[in-house]
Amino acid sequence: MIRFLNKILFVCLVTTVLSRCNIGSSEQTNTGFNQKDTIKIAGNRDQTSSVDSTDIITTVVDLADTSEDNIQSISDIYKRSKKKASLFIIDNTRDTVIKCKEGTVISIPANAFETQNNNALTGENIRISVNEYYSVADMLVANLKTSSDGNMIETGGMFLITATSKDTKDSLRLKKGQDITIAIPTSPSKDTDAMQLFNGIHDSDGVDWQAQNGPAGFALRWRAGKTSPDNSLNNSFIFPDLLPKKTPTLVTRPYDNFTTEISMPIRELIQNNSDIIRSATGYIDTAGILHGYLTGNKKNKFVFNTQYTSSVVENINLNVAVSFKVKLKKKADVNISYFDKLFKLGKGNPDSLITVIVTFIPNIKKINYEQIKNVYNNPISVSSYKNKLIKIRKRQLAYDKHIKLLEASPLSNISTAQEYLLMSTQKLGWINCDRFYNNTNKVDYLVRLEEKMSLLIVFNNIKSIIGCDGKGIFHNVPLGEKITIVALKAHEGKIMLAMHETVITEKPFENLEFKQISLKEYKLKLQKLNSI
Repeated sequence: MIRFLNKILFVCLVTTVLSRCNIGSSEQTNTGFNQKDTIKIAGNRDQTSSVDSTDIITTVVDLADTSEDNIQSISDIYKRSKKKASLFIIDNTRDTVIKCKEGTVISIPANAFETQNNNALTGENIRISVNEYYSVADMLVANLKTSSDGNMIETGGMFLITATSKDTKDSLRLKKGQDITIAIPTSPSKDTDAMQLFNGIHDSDGVDWQAQNGPAGFALRWRAGKTSPDNSLNNSFIFPDLLPKKTPTLVTRPYDNFTTEISMPIRELIQNNSDIIRSATGYIDTAGILHGYLTGNKKNKFVFNTQYTSSVVENINLNVAVSFKVKLKKKADVNISYFDKLFKLGKGNPDSLITVIVTFIPNIKKINYEQIKNVYNNPISVSSYKNKLIKIRKRQLAYDKHIKLLEASPLSNISTAQEYLLMSTQKLGWINCDRFYNNTNKVDYLVRLEEKMSLLIVFNNIKSIIGCDGKGIFHNVPLGEKITIVALKAHEGKIMLAMHETVITEKPFENLEFKQISLKEYKLKLQKLNSI
């Protein structure tokens, strides 16, 4: 009897497993791709690769969790709302371009992948998974925020990109020196200035975004046939690594024409009846013009109409850091004795600025550029300049290669499509196209909490989502910005949601009003935030 019951139990178990597998196949074929997906391989004819449903893996919700009831935690809500990925099988030995469901185009060079422990790949087929997060609703259901080390950032799109071996299921990474290019669809009218690459670090609180600084992190606007050049070093001040052997020679005459004007406090003229001699620091630029500022008063910058011999190292024009002296003299129409009497009577402000004549004393000394690099923008030594130039050229070559692949892709008619933002990355995982949001008028905004919940604010005019600390405080947020508060919790197996439109003020927000909703209603309410 017991054996008979065991057999019946086994048959029931197998039937349940098979029914779940059928549901999994059904969901997998609804990912937006047909059973046969066309993948373009640059330089070769189009290839159609058969993709069985068993080759495409998506997260299949367990049957026991499909009910609207039994919501035990906020994480349950996020799991049941999880977005399906775009999935591809590519040949690792060929240059490949893929297009995802929401328009993201990714260019992948041949032989780009390796295993996490540097083992040789078994087989040539790679499974690529891409999750795209462009809408506010998608970001909210994935619990994605837009902050970097506590600083607010504005997003242009987030992605989760993973690669595994189709044969061994090993997790893969990009080889050193290999990168992929991500083309993010945008519109010509959209402001994308200062957008850059951010890589995400996932922890228990979600994803924190770390900026990829320097030229490698820039996002370039691109349209088929057009590429934005990389001008990141064009405005650099290039100085010699060591003091130049020769001192620049002054070739302009007469010397007494080297005058300019600056502003300084009246009290300094009163305290010095005669001409004032001051030390100055600056540099001679590549055209021979002398730029300087008074030592100890870096706000008082000035330029003399000089002409020095230029300094050149290995065909690179250099600036030369120098120190010198100048003579300060009051203008003839300034009555110093009048101001002196006025201040002694307690009237006026001795620190009021007055214009004085500055005359260059033509005797300079060479100094190390380290002494002035904090005053001028983009100072750089010759060796650093060359190293960065090499990196930029390599990156430009990589971009040119990826762009050729993108333009050859049959997956979309990108030659007539909207513009794209191009980002190049050597890391898979969480990737974001963002820029820092700068606002000087910031406050700590409090939403009063009575229990544990998920609490976020969505900015109505900025594509940004910010989380709070454990006390409900949103730190360093822009005062006066219109926002929508989104609070989420689980209560007695149900979803509870509170959404409130308001404005950031110095006063706390009181009385969150929660309403019980279904999982479907939760998603629909978040969809409305996509239009703000």
